Amino acid sequence: MKKTNTELFLFRMFHEKLVQIKKIFSNIIIYPENILPFIIVFTLLLSVIIIALTPSSSGYELSIYGVYSIYLWIIISINIFFSTYSIIRSCDNQSINYYYSYFSIITIGILVLFLPIIRGYYSISRGGGDLYHHIFVSSQIINSGHFLQSNIYPGIHILTSCINFFLTDLIIVTLLISAIFMVLIMLYLYILGNTIVGRKNGGLLISILSIPLIFSYVYYGFYPFFFAIVTILLILFLYQKTQLFPKNENAFYICVLFLSMFIVFCHPLVAIFLIITFLLVIFYNLFKRFVIKLQPSKNFDLNIFTVIAISFIFWFALVRLYIHTLTDMILTNLGGVDERTIINDQIDLVSSTHPASIWLYIEGFIKIYGPISIYLLLSIGFIVYILTQYYNKKTIFETDLFYSLLFCLALSLGISLFIGHSIYFEPVRVLMYSLIFSMILSGLFLYRIWLSINETQHKKIFSIIVTLITTILYMLCFFNLYQSPWTNMPNTAFTYEDKYGNDWILEYSNRELPIIKDDSTISKYSSYYFESQNSRNSEKMNEYLMIIPSNFGYNQYRNLGDAFATLPEDKFYMSTTEMMKIAPYAAREERRGWLDWFTDTDFIRLLNDPTVNSIYSNDEYSLFMVYRG
Repeated sequence: MKKTNTELFLFRMFHEKLVQIKKIFSNIIIYPENILPFIIVFTLLLSVIIIALTPSSSGYELSIYGVYSIYLWIIISINIFFSTYSIIRSCDNQSINYYYSYFSIITIGILVLFLPIIRGYYSISRGGGDLYHHIFVSSQIINSGHFLQSNIYPGIHILTSCINFFLTDLIIVTLLISAIFMVLIMLYLYILGNTIVGRKNGGLLISILSIPLIFSYVYYGFYPFFFAIVTILLILFLYQKTQLFPKNENAFYICVLFLSMFIVFCHPLVAIFLIITFLLVIFYNLFKRFVIKLQPSKNFDLNIFTVIAISFIFWFALVRLYIHTLTDMILTNLGGVDERTIINDQIDLVSSTHPASIWLYIEGFIKIYGPISIYLLLSIGFIVYILTQYYNKKTIFETDLFYSLLFCLALSLGISLFIGHSIYFEPVRVLMYSLIFSMILSGLFLYRIWLSINETQHKKIFSIIVTLITTILYMLCFFNLYQSPWTNMPNTAFTYEDKYGNDWILEYSNRELPIIKDDSTISKYSSYYFESQNSRNSEKMNEYLMIIPSNFGYNQYRNLGDAFATLPEDKFYMSTTEMMKIAPYAAREERRGWLDWFTDTDFIRLLNDPTVNSIYSNDEYSLFMVYRG
């Protein structure tokens, strides 16, 4: 009997504990705000600790993501999920959890952006990227105290040279500037959303889609075009403010003047986009005035258009070298066809690859262009949604119509650059303008759907669906930032050993001899290198790129020199890197047979080749003098 009483006592205690645990979990489900900050802060700290405790690289790495445990990316996914969910749920209450959420999302975005520095790379660009050109021009300003007249967009270079007084490493300076503008996108979309909708939840839902790193390599590529594009959001915010607070219009115009000067001296093409955009705004308001008989309070659109046009004219008076390119672009987009276009380049790129399953192409497209495509589809879906609403109810929100028109214009400009003449040949860069408006429309779409849902339970379901999709988009953007086996491409890390090898070539090589390499050009890096050394020896080398045969040609020739018998020079340099050895492993296993391989046996034969002399070597980089056979 005593034993039975003891069992009953234990059973009652166990039952009471179960009831308490059930109550706790019920409160968490009913009031998730109680536990969300803890989950967000805990997963953020855990992510930072894992990154900090992972040893830095000891050499070239095939994947910057693969060196970290899979648990890191799972933890980051959990953090993004709950951070996004917290922001969306804050639309319906007075919770301040979204402060934690924004801080967490921004911190993770900055960590991913700074991964190359955290890993100990010198840079993520191997020598031919625009990054080196821009820090070269910034170095010119630092060394001479002024910028050359040939510098047609000195704005971002001046900013870089100013920050260099506090941070001496220009690579870190460029990443810092990109991180600042990454944060500004979220901030600008939040304040613009608040202004458009007039409510906090509008700003939250619009800014939630300002995914950090959505523009992929543009962040570390350091393109002035990106920084100018982001500033357009602030111009739109000021335009909305002039309509809401006309008494302060002079102050707003002064802000527009400073911003337009930054834009035009950061990248003049964006100023042209803005001029075209506000021309559409002017015609839109004229249509309202004379057709719909709605009288605008003042000509704010015309005034802002005039300010931007004056800024562009001022720039043009100082820099006239750009007029030829601008004329070609305008004439081509009005009806001409350029010999080289982005769409032709993309078709040639696909056709030049070895035969593969259609699913492989679809997978690659989703990984690289999936987030951008979803944004554009959401925007098009929103336009269909408001047209359907107008057809059924004969009502439409003016802001929805206004920004839909601006999106259509921006998308038309992007398509014209895609199929016509462009100074850029990357789809992400030419679609960047339409992507900015796509963020606004996608956010407005979420906001309108949110308002149309009345039941609390349905809003929770909607929040979970949006959160899940947004989390997937975040992770796709993170994994698409750097080249890796995820996208079937090797890491483009420029290690310090690679840098030391290239520096040796630039310092001590004979410029009359060309160099053969299975890598990208170092032409832009060489300009920066000599400027950073304040050296007058800036003569560039003649490079033969991507012509080294697989296995150094030993499967066909006795000596390496025989493989280059068709070259005009009798002798030349050849560089090898660690990247050459392991790059094929970035591709799928079934496609590796199509790629060039350089095995350890090939390198042993290279060292014993009578037509080859080793003249420089470190742990990852070697330089040889090759005599033609």
